[in-house]
Amino acid sequence: EGTLFVLSKNRLEIDAEDRGEERKKETVYYSSTLKEFVMKKDDPIIAEYPTDFLVKMVRTMKSDYVRIALDTDYPMQMDFDLKSSSGWLEPISVRYLLAPRIRERE
Repeated sequence: EGTLFVLSKNRLEIDAEDRGEERKKETVYYSSTLKEFVMKKDDPIIAEYPTDFLVKMVRTMKSDYVRIALDTDYPMQMDFDLKSSSGWLEPISVRYLLAPRIRERE
């Protein structure tokens, strides 16, 4: 089970596979619809991450803004501020790192 991220000059494509149920979900975000979009390379970035860990990480994010940094076959970094449910505590800055799945590409 893996989630493939493909980042190019003006879009982020996310393809999630669930082999157990043989489902595939594809989501595309265009740079014009994101709060911030920075692409520092000319070549597309292609990286796959374990879906089960990715889902666990995302479920803990109670934030309006998440910063995702990734590179081909390199760990994904996600930064966000965790807000308290009561709202009276200061937000805590959180950083997650997730190792990629590295496979032979054709």
